[in-house]
Amino acid sequence: MLHFRCRVNGTEAVGFVDTGCALCTLSTDFVRRLGLEDQVDSKFAYGVLGPGGDHVLGCIHKATLEMGGETFVTNFDVMESDMDVWLGMDLIYREGIAVDVANSVLRITSTNTEVDLLTLEKAQEATLDEQPKKKLRNE
Repeated sequence: MLHFRCRVNGTEAVGFVDTGCALCTLSTDFVRRLGLEDQVDSKFAYGVLGPGGDHVLGCIHKATLEMGGETFVTNFDVMESDMDVWLGMDLIYREGIAVDVANSVLRITSTNTEVDLLTLEKAQEATLDEQPKKKLRNE
């Protein structure tokens, strides 16, 4: 699994890179911690097909995602999830982010900025620092 440290609207999180996920996504628990419940536009709710199939509750149309010192303004779908932040193909493609597993980094090609990928153990430690009861799936 590919995890990385990030901030959403200034709040620290551990993100998950999912090249099979079309859109960046936030968990409902994380949205609550951010205090953004009132910004979830339920007109954009829909069912999700695929192995992680679930229901998207809506969309937050504008939030910031910081990683590696770079800040991106993007929209996020919102759904129940055991991970706070999912980096989807929309931002990966739009910002030219390369997933370099050989060197364990995300590379933001426009600035040649590298964001370290975390081992599962490091991701769990970082998540436990942020939320003591939170655990990541081990796949």
